[in-house]
Amino acid sequence: MTGIDLISVDQAFAWRPWAVAYFLVIGAAVAAALAEEALRLLRGPAAARPALRVAAVLALSAPLPLLADLHQPARFLNFYLGAAPRSVMWWGAWLLPAFVATTLMATVADTLGRWAGPARLLRLGMAASGLGVLAYTAGETAIVAARPLWHNAGFPVVLTLTALASGVGAVLIAGAADRAAARLLRMALAGSAGAGLVALGLWLLADPDMARLALSEMPVAVLGHVAGLGLALPALLALFGRGAVSARLAGAAAVWGALAFRWALFTGAQAQSRVETASYLPPALTDPATLQSVTGTAGMIALAAVLVAVLDLYLAPALRRGPQAGPRAGKA
Repeated sequence: MTGIDLISVDQAFAWRPWAVAYFLVIGAAVAAALAEEALRLLRGPAAARPALRVAAVLALSAPLPLLADLHQPARFLNFYLGAAPRSVMWWGAWLLPAFVATTLMATVADTLGRWAGPARLLRLGMAASGLGVLAYTAGETAIVAARPLWHNAGFPVVLTLTALASGVGAVLIAGAADRAAARLLRMALAGSAGAGLVALGLWLLADPDMARLALSEMPVAVLGHVAGLGLALPALLALFGRGAVSARLAGAAAVWGALAFRWALFTGAQAQSRVETASYLPPALTDPATLQSVTGTAGMIALAAVLVAVLDLYLAPALRRGPQAGPRAGKA
């Protein structure tokens, strides 16, 4: 009779807090872009404009945490040197720049009020590449068989639903164009958050690893912040709340829930030993790497918001007046 000893070795997390920030920002950006298309179809361009601005701000901010997490540019530049269609990250290397570029160009076209035909194509490209980004971000984690918490059907579903809720929530925080648009956004938030809550509950019942994480290792992060504050609360506020204040509270809760879900699942999965002989301690919220990712991403979002505001308030009016100045000057 023999015995086998398994030894757990200390190792750094491969997916750092920068990855949490990236998945939050890019998921919300895509959801805001999809909300823009839905509002434009149902209520017209004016109702869709705030969602497009939110999508532009978040799309402009998303590459920073991604590049900070990758560290070496060669890690993604190599994808452009050859074709690897079986790689999820290869698809992501093309889909992400396409989404960022089409979103920014569609925003410029909308701000200037020109190029109606090309702007329509840009918005279609934005929506199509955005759906691809949602698929690739869910797929690149779900294929990691070494992490059972990610390698299952529940993780990509809840990841996508919380992304949709956070993007609609971000638009509500920024403010809807009118009451009808706010009502549609509330319905979308209630639907995505409610579906996320159901999917999370089914996942807890079906997956022992997820149940163990939620009930013993991260009960407050998963059950309190994600299920309670991040899914149930925004759904209730969206359904029964009235006024701009409740809409913004619902949006803030949805964004917080999406952040809490990504924090709990990315750190929680890596905190569980692969040989199940030990659990590592997840990084604290006061950890320097965590603070760096939070402040860096927040600063980039603030800078992007300033750039979009400058485009709206100063550059666009000046460019719109430009073509009219010549003929008038000639007449004079």
